[in-house]
Amino acid sequence: MTESVHCGRKIHMTAQALRAVRDTALEKHGVAFELWVVMEAVAETPDVDREKLIGRLAEMGVHDPTSATNAINLLHDRRLIAATDQDTIGLTPQGQALYEDVIAARGELRNQLYGGIPSVDIATTNRVLDTIRQRTAAVHPAW
Repeated sequence: MTESVHCGRKIHMTAQALRAVRDTALEKHGVAFELWVVMEAVAETPDVDREKLIGRLAEMGVHDPTSATNAINLLHDRRLIAATDQDTIGLTPQGQALYEDVIAARGELRNQLYGGIPSVDIATTNRVLDTIRQRTAAVHPAW
């Protein structure tokens, strides 16, 4: 029996490092990841229906309905998002400014992390990770 070649530990360590970099960058802007994903979803779908937003966040696996509702309420309290008369949600001017600042910083950070890596290597990495994720889903349907 031959030992299979794998890179699980490297994937795990890389994911931890990327999360730490992401969280540190977001903290510099005063927003936690759990709130940022809500802001990003609102920015990508302006005037989104509250219930659809909660469903989308649950589908992404970032929030369950209760934590999504709590995050939405917190962002509303911080005046980063606002509801309209039609019960849709959008970024406030303050929220839009924060969103643009974070997106700009993210672009710079991505360049630091991925700049110089040939696109063919990035494409190969994405294909390999997609395959591993698909196989993981076959073993453990929650993924």
